[in-house]
Amino acid sequence: MISEKVRARLDTLRTKEYRKQRHDGSGLEKIAYAESPSDFVRCFERAIEIAYPIIHGDDEFGFCISSAKIIKSPNGNITPNYYRLASDGFDKTREMIKESAAKETAAEKLEYARAMIETLDICERVAHEHREYAKTHGAERLYRALEKIPAKPADSFYEALVFVRMMIYFMRVGFGSHLGLGRFDKYMYPFYLKDRARGVSDEEIYETILAFFISLNYDSDIYQGIQQGDNGQSMVLGGTSLSGESEYNELSEMCLRASLELDLIDPKINLRVNKNTPMELYKLGTELTRRGLGFPQYCNDDVVIPGLISLGYEPEDAANYTVAACWDFIIPHCSADIPNRGTFDFPGVVNSAVRSSLTSCTDFDSLMLNVRAAIAEECTNIRKMKNGFKTYPNPLMSVMTAPGTQPRMSLTFGSSSISACDDDGGGGAMNIIPLEPIPNQSFGTTLEGITYQITLRTAQNATLASIESGGRTLITNALCVPGGNILPYPAYKKAGNFRFMCQDNQYPCYANFGKTCFLAYIPEAEL
Repeated sequence: MISEKVRARLDTLRTKEYRKQRHDGSGLEKIAYAESPSDFVRCFERAIEIAYPIIHGDDEFGFCISSAKIIKSPNGNITPNYYRLASDGFDKTREMIKESAAKETAAEKLEYARAMIETLDICERVAHEHREYAKTHGAERLYRALEKIPAKPADSFYEALVFVRMMIYFMRVGFGSHLGLGRFDKYMYPFYLKDRARGVSDEEIYETILAFFISLNYDSDIYQGIQQGDNGQSMVLGGTSLSGESEYNELSEMCLRASLELDLIDPKINLRVNKNTPMELYKLGTELTRRGLGFPQYCNDDVVIPGLISLGYEPEDAANYTVAACWDFIIPHCSADIPNRGTFDFPGVVNSAVRSSLTSCTDFDSLMLNVRAAIAEECTNIRKMKNGFKTYPNPLMSVMTAPGTQPRMSLTFGSSSISACDDDGGGGAMNIIPLEPIPNQSFGTTLEGITYQITLRTAQNATLASIESGGRTLITNALCVPGGNILPYPAYKKAGNFRFMCQDNQYPCYANFGKTCFLAYIPEAEL
């Protein structure tokens, strides 16, 4: 049951009277995207001055945006590293950045590290100011929490939630959009256990979750999105570990029940399930579906985890997946997704391919090869049209998303989910396999003591690869893409893998073999 305290907050939210506290945000339209790290610091500070944080009613989390608009962002669909920031605090994060910067000599990396530290300083100063605002506003619990955080680590479930709410505020004002909440029940679980060990009851923790969920909805009407509610605040619950153990816990069920009781659009619940998920969980999810909010959505771990691994993701990352705002699977705090950069008329492409080649194909397999080739060609055409997506430096995003605190050159965005950079690069002992510039070829090669038989075929403009080893078929007619592993996991579990390395990320084409397109073998140690 919802307490009278929570019900009053819910009423405050639904009346929308709180929006009268906002100003029109004049001045934000004059702030351009930063072209350099130092520019970002200046722009971020100015944006904070205009869209300073406020508190609505008796909300205990604060950090609501005071302006009726925010700057539209080119960067989004990410899941910040909430746990690391909350468990380390800004002081430790700042020192680790300094330690990493001391090992650098490149001017651009040193500039970026300075910008990261200056950005943290701005965030901490604003948090201190908000602490005094909370005191005058009568938000005593928030005031006490901000006496400690963000400089020091969160020490309770409530303090960790304040940290999360604060990070969301800073990133939304700091040119970030569609920020996912990630695997909330997993990264908040250590704080839950700490509170329970102190004697805090589940009922108290549940009420804190209810209040937090309400707070997530105060600013949602001004967040960037295609339509109302399309703001990226997706929460993933449950799931299985790499060893197959269930990670559904007490918080998972509390979050489901909180969403069911509050009947709010945020957070949007996504349930990770598998063949062993108990029917009781589906029944609870179905009760939430009846609310008509459009969730929960279900992610099948039995399909998603092996699928991500087959695409080249590390098994540990694949098992830890979450979802972006557009429901693409991404890895928390090191992947991003840029949605709606182009449209792919899948039915139209398939229909056209079938109609144009149906009479000339001798069997169904030949027809399917033509369909796959048409799909690959359309992908290539879209990539050509959408190349050149401009990225902007964002030291705040680097701090908030980095797995560690190594100074990085911001997130690199592409047309699909990708990892964050500054990557140390490849190199290593990559082997280039000689190819003939002919459409179809088959050859044998021995690498790291393993003999492979490789067959490359061309169907329309697509290159298809089949690989055998030791009398075993490892892959048949795999569609080759630039930079992608050809062998699926676990075929390369104890060996290397093959990738096409192509200039400008063009799809492999036999006419370019040996010129701008090369077949490379990546040793196991380099994967």
